[in-house]
Amino acid sequence: MFGRNYERLQHLLGAYFHQDWPCESADWQGVVRQYRGDVSPAEAVATADEIVRLLGEGQPEAELADRLLREFACYYAPRPDLGGPTFRKWLSRVAAALR
Repeated sequence: MFGRNYERLQHLLGAYFHQDWPCESADWQGVVRQYRGDVSPAEAVATADEIVRLLGEGQPEAELADRLLREFACYYAPRPDLGGPTFRKWLSRVAAALR
């Protein structure tokens, strides 16, 4: 049930933003570039579309953050508590970078 209908997003977040992602890239943009290099342009756009669909569910920020970790095994946190973007804004930026 987890990640259902979000297979591409599950792959991006779970396989690329895993616990050790900082060992593979200095920032999230580098992780997204790596993903784009590993998938076709059509797959990257389809992943962006899944992000838009997820954001369209309209979950509160805390619930979205919990869902990214619990359901998608995403270990990246934009740290809005330290002035970073919200999870929603970060995902929007990821979607834009994938297009």
